[in-house]
Amino acid sequence: SVTSFNAGVLTVSKFSYALSREKILPKIFSKLHLEYFSPYAAIWIMIVFAIISAFIVSITRSYKYLPYMGAAIECLLYTFIAISVFLLRTKEPNKERPFKLIGGRITSAFLAVFFFILFLGIFTDGTQEAIYGFISFIVVFTFTSLYVIFVVPLLKAKRNESNSA
Repeated sequence: SVTSFNAGVLTVSKFSYALSREKILPKIFSKLHLEYFSPYAAIWIMIVFAIISAFIVSITRSYKYLPYMGAAIECLLYTFIAISVFLLRTKEPNKERPFKLIGGRITSAFLAVFFFILFLGIFTDGTQEAIYGFISFIVVFTFTSLYVIFVVPLLKAKRNESNSA
């Protein structure tokens, strides 16, 4: 729903701040307001992205593409989480865990397949919004992948250099 999507958007500045402190995003995202201790730079950057998104929505007259893209990203996240749980339970089956998963690896494998099917199903209704959502998802996924492949290693190397100095 739009309200849950809105809640997700509101937390982005905090995630950006945390990722910046871990040297995964540029340093500007971790700047804090001196009085309110809020990540003001991250908030302003998110405002710019919101304005760009609003501009795209006004041009295309497709307000549903953002929820399509958000739902797709969420389903893909759940897919990756389920795969991670499956791999962790396979790699370290005897490790002590505070949370017991009913069905173990079978449940995590089922959930990975289930959420991936949901991910694919989001874009199959053929509406203009679904097509715009799919295109937006591909753009975001491509830029994120390129960032992780090329920029994050540079930021981590820079962090390691500053830690060893």
